Amino acid sequence: MGSKRFWLPTRPYSIVAAINRRSAATGSIRYAELAEHADYNGHFVSVYFNEYRRYWVADYTWAGRIVIARGSLESCLRAAKAEYDRGALGACVSLTVESDEDAAAAVAAGFQPWSEVIEGDHNKSWRDDRFECLSEAFQYERHGLAPSIGFLANSKTAAEFRSKLDAFFAERKAQRSDTRGAQ
Repeated sequence: MGSKRFWLPTRPYSIVAAINRRSAATGSIRYAELAEHADYNGHFVSVYFNEYRRYWVADYTWAGRIVIARGSLESCLRAAKAEYDRGALGACVSLTVESDEDAAAAVAAGFQPWSEVIEGDHNKSWRDDRFECLSEAFQYERHGLAPSIGFLANSKTAAEFRSKLDAFFAERKAQRSDTRGAQ
């Protein structure tokens, strides 16, 4: 048969949830611990066969590796689906199988076929262009250059975010020019 990939699609989330998710992942260890089971913090669960141990594993990474099941494919699919069904935003499950029997078990458990095109189409249905600005907003904020996360959270588009940022920098530049001219 060859490898076949399946998934439970990423649970859509808003730009504010994306900001919260990024903050939890890059903030303090204590914040990360507290946010592990937050409703905006769904995990990317992988289900895979451990060739060395000869059993299936379902796990995700959050402040370390979290194994939610090991053993039969069915038990790992149940555990992964239970984590997904918790309903946390951003949750996703990924699985690769080699046999038709395992593929049938995945489909019976509610998993859907995966491809880059399928995932891309799914993401386009809920992600907008503001999500591409997350890293930039966090960089400006981290270096104290602009209150960019607030700009992003309160913008409807990436263009609106950029115009707020441009206006902020233009105002700051004008204030500096005024200060220098007064000297």
